[in-house]
Amino acid sequence: MQKTAFQIVIVLGMLLGGFLPQNLAAQNLAKSTPQNPLKITLYVVENVPNNNMSAAFGKIENLSDETITLNSAYSDISNATELHHTTSDSNGISKMQKVDFFAIEPKSSLILKPKSYHIMFIGLKSALKAGNSATLELKFTKNGEAITTSIKTKIIARKDLSKYLQPLGIMLDSSQMPQNPHHHKH
Repeated sequence: MQKTAFQIVIVLGMLLGGFLPQNLAAQNLAKSTPQNPLKITLYVVENVPNNNMSAAFGKIENLSDETITLNSAYSDISNATELHHTTSDSNGISKMQKVDFFAIEPKSSLILKPKSYHIMFIGLKSALKAGNSATLELKFTKNGEAITTSIKTKIIARKDLSKYLQPLGIMLDSSQMPQNPHHHKH
């Protein structure tokens, strides 16, 4: 019996030793460190009923003296996670398109908001409910070196987006409020 208990303690120790530092490191990656000079605050907006898309908005701050590039995003809440940018033509018609990366200049911020830069979730696996959370994995490069950051984000009500973005210095006008579902053709 003692041998079994001892074996369980060893296995638990190995599990905690193997997983605990990795989990703690993942939690700390959202905060700026010398290896990862980024400060990330993102929120996922709940989806409109009968629409299988959503987006993440917020701010990614580059606290370093060098350009950092966001190359991709992933979340298990959707079949596809893409970086998007919306532009308007001279007639005021908006066009959203997938982009390969977002470059974040030294000592500056990438603002993610409706009708601008955002992270798009396409083919949601289930409805997103305000109050729940989602995990995002973001892949960056700095001087050719990979930085992978895993963060837990809050899912917020669509009507509350402005309230969450204002403390980040992001102001939305009425045309930027995500009230209507938007549609994609890829």
